[in-house]
Amino acid sequence: MLKPAAIRDVIARCVPQLAQKIVERSMKVLPFNVNVMDARGIIIASGNPQRIGDLHSGAQMVLARQEAVEIDTAAASSLPGAKAGINLPLYGRGEICGVIGITGNPEETRQYGELLRITAEMMIEQALLTGELQRERRYREEFVFQLLKRSGVSAESMSAWAARLGVDLTQARVVTLLRLESTRAEPDHQLLNLQRAQNELIARWNNLLTAVISPRELALLEAFDTGGTQAECLQRAQKRLAEIDRIVAHSIELDYSLTAGIALPGLDGASASYQSAKTTLSVARSRGSTRSTASFYEYPLPVLLADLDLDLPAAHGRELTSIFFGGGTPSLFSARALGRLLDGVN
Repeated sequence: MLKPAAIRDVIARCVPQLAQKIVERSMKVLPFNVNVMDARGIIIASGNPQRIGDLHSGAQMVLARQEAVEIDTAAASSLPGAKAGINLPLYGRGEICGVIGITGNPEETRQYGELLRITAEMMIEQALLTGELQRERRYREEFVFQLLKRSGVSAESMSAWAARLGVDLTQARVVTLLRLESTRAEPDHQLLNLQRAQNELIARWNNLLTAVISPRELALLEAFDTGGTQAECLQRAQKRLAEIDRIVAHSIELDYSLTAGIALPGLDGASASYQSAKTTLSVARSRGSTRSTASFYEYPLPVLLADLDLDLPAAHGRELTSIFFGGGTPSLFSARALGRLLDGVN
């Protein structure tokens, strides 16, 4: 929930953007001129463009009294620049954010005033809700980006961030990577394709955590059941990849691939899953696969060995004294596969 000061700030930004739209829509059905004034009483939108920027006496009276004000022809003659009409306060989240006025004889305009005010306030509320949803979405996307890239945000801050979003970091999660294959398309066109796919996915699963990682990569982060055998994990991963593929297929014009990494818990587990998703694609291509989807659970050993090669520079010159297997991966391997993995480590 936004605090009152933040609400006032949002309203102050959204009303000027909406003001002319409110005027245009109103004047399509009303035979009178309509003005919208800001919280200072200055006309910011009008059916008479020449009045924009003028101080509106009736609006200032509304703001001072915090109630509707009618001005007849006699009263208008004594107020500088005023015209006869009715002026009503506009509210957003309980705060007066401006004034809406209808120019004309109050006896004729009064019947339209309340309806116009309600319509305008509904448009303001819709804009506020849209803004809140967009901010929440950006907040969630930045969390995923930082979780996968780990670009300087502390583990404590990431854990608190996860708690605010209701993300249980003790649960195994998998990163699915949507990667555009074309390198010839303009970056703007690539990004547009990713954003369309992202919008389709969030429209289908509104709690899905996603982030555009680069102009060619969209990452999805979601819980994954690691129970059972490797074949069962592979079946679940392939089923999920097929579901995602069906959603994005009609929204992307460029060739793309979908790869799912290993499912792991914790802060480091998410970034490791992201890396394994990228490696899975490389391994699948090196083995001649032409399918657009692939999962870590199809190539667990080759992917792990390839990831070890990537980490080799960090271990250069250091003595290897122990190896820890965790995260559920050992239960997927036979004794022979573990032996091959240890040979690869050596």
